[in-house]
Amino acid sequence: MENDPIKDITLFQIKRKITNIYKNFFFILEDLSDSGYNINDETYQKIRKRILDNANDAIREIEESFSKLNISIK
Repeated sequence: MENDPIKDITLFQIKRKITNIYKNFFFILEDLSDSGYNINDETYQKIRKRILDNANDAIREIEESFSKLNISIK
């Protein structure tokens, strides 16, 4: 099957935005820690793993949905 440039560009942009969202969650987590909230390393790592797992799941599900699309633009 031939690659569809529209799908590729759209998927790239969606993945980029999801990556930006989870990076911002990391910044928020760091800000909370810097603001005096007592977030120990174990808790930090647990939250960090959840952020990454959820972001990766979202990307995987979107990629799966896109693979099922059969759209051609003329």
